[in-house]
Amino acid sequence: MGNNTMAATSAFQIVGFNGSTAVPSLLQAFESLSISAMLPALNSTLLQSTTLKSPFLNTTGKQNNMAHINVNLKNPFSAGLTITSINSTVTSHGLSLGTIQTSTNFPASGKSTTTSPMLDLNMNLDPPTIFTLLRCLTVQAGQRTDQIDVIVSLGGIQYISSSDADGTKVSQKRQGNNANIFTSAVSISDYPTMLDFTQLAVPVATDDSLNLLLPILAQPIVQKFITGTVLVINTVLISTPQETAFVDAEIEFGARLTISWQGQPLGSIAMPKVQVIGDIGAQLNLSASFHITDVGQLTSFTQALLTQEDFVWDITGENLHHRTGNYLTLQTTVTNPSQVGVQLSSISFNNFVGETLLGPAASSSGFTLAPQFIATFNLPLVGHLIHQDSASGLATVSQVFTGFIHGKSTVVTVVGNSAGPSDIPFAFPIDIVALEQNIMATSQGQSFAELVIHKGPSQTDVNTHVIHLTFSDVPFAVFSDNFAVFEQFLMQTTISSSETFELSGAANTDASTAIGTLSLTGINFDVSTTIAGLQGLNTKPAVVSNLDVNHGFSDFPLIKVTTTLTNPRSAC
Repeated sequence: MGNNTMAATSAFQIVGFNGSTAVPSLLQAFESLSISAMLPALNSTLLQSTTLKSPFLNTTGKQNNMAHINVNLKNPFSAGLTITSINSTVTSHGLSLGTIQTSTNFPASGKSTTTSPMLDLNMNLDPPTIFTLLRCLTVQAGQRTDQIDVIVSLGGIQYISSSDADGTKVSQKRQGNNANIFTSAVSISDYPTMLDFTQLAVPVATDDSLNLLLPILAQPIVQKFITGTVLVINTVLISTPQETAFVDAEIEFGARLTISWQGQPLGSIAMPKVQVIGDIGAQLNLSASFHITDVGQLTSFTQALLTQEDFVWDITGENLHHRTGNYLTLQTTVTNPSQVGVQLSSISFNNFVGETLLGPAASSSGFTLAPQFIATFNLPLVGHLIHQDSASGLATVSQVFTGFIHGKSTVVTVVGNSAGPSDIPFAFPIDIVALEQNIMATSQGQSFAELVIHKGPSQTDVNTHVIHLTFSDVPFAVFSDNFAVFEQFLMQTTISSSETFELSGAANTDASTAIGTLSLTGINFDVSTTIAGLQGLNTKPAVVSNLDVNHGFSDFPLIKVTTTLTNPRSAC
């Protein structure tokens, strides 16, 4: 019956039996009959159309994905049908759009078309699926897809695979074609059965309630726009200042910022604190949650996104708080007491008066810290005064400013903080000629094995700073309490193309220099490394040959084969 309703012919046999005739002389002949026959396909479709008029609810896409749907069923048989349950998958262009799984009481009289009761359609509102369908329907209607493609791209949405298997050109507004995979419990008069069929190109129509889905689909796109919005602060205005100066500031947004379009709010975002540099400003690239306040306005905005080339929105806020800072400039004189000089790209200090940190200061450019034989040189430092939260801190800074006004000096303690570059190279080559290491292997944050390599010879490429070391017969000792981690590591290495793990530990070396061979000990390291995997031994098909049914046991046969597997790694 399923083939018949799907417009497919079915082969069957007409076979005689002992009740084929009441004429005794003909019974044996009729019993032996076996006649091949073809059941012709049904020349009409069961599902005439699908109606989604006012199907979408205010809860659709929020509390759940349920919408309402009616189907129009044409019963081609003389007997009446009563559908008691439906299990249906709705697709279009190869895309799954939803499912109907419900009990019902849907009587369909013979030789007539009947509209079903309202059925619950659990929709697939995945944005990639819906926008892929929208593009398919646009192409099917012969329209350009430029605007859809731009919106999808801006929203960071990827089209998914689709087909045109059930596509026929439709001219009616808000009407398309779906494929319906339909399983239902049916009673044909008093005979219960199951009906399974797939029907392509089922017409479907809807109305303006479809617009209720726009905010749901638009939210990830609008969120991407909000996330990608750069709020640029170019200037800061300070009212009635005592002195004219550029100052740093920390701006705190007391309330959420409002996003508006065409003078009406769409929603709001919560902004973190912002650091602004005097005479420079700030550029922000951050993520913030977007709260929709007007669904109707967002719906109109979404429609504009699909039809207009550009748009302008406004970002406004109130109750802004700011904390300002002041530049700190130090003219320092430096003398290096050491006989060794060093060239630095930067140096920074923390500046204290007593126990109070005034703020950081750093050199504005690189410099050479000359050895003691060279004269003292000037090192200007530039920084800023930090905000003081304590009463003692405010009192100390007040004392500094008071002393400055009265021409009195203040003793400032400058404490070193950092110097660059972070990795200062030796001014002479080092050739590591011997090396011993204790290496710990770690995966997913858990150490599972170690290699204890005793001191042995090594070779160093001085120009590339690469050490070559060969060792053998060193056990990869797995920790008994973390054997499960080792098993997981082996499993990932077996199925993956590569596996990354961490190596850490300490090394002792013998370094050959112009001075002589130096012993450098306790050199800590922590690096990530990648090992090639076996890729599940699926890079080439396995070759099975020499099949031999070797022995048969009471409950199974023993079969021996020769199997050839390909190891994708160049070395084991």
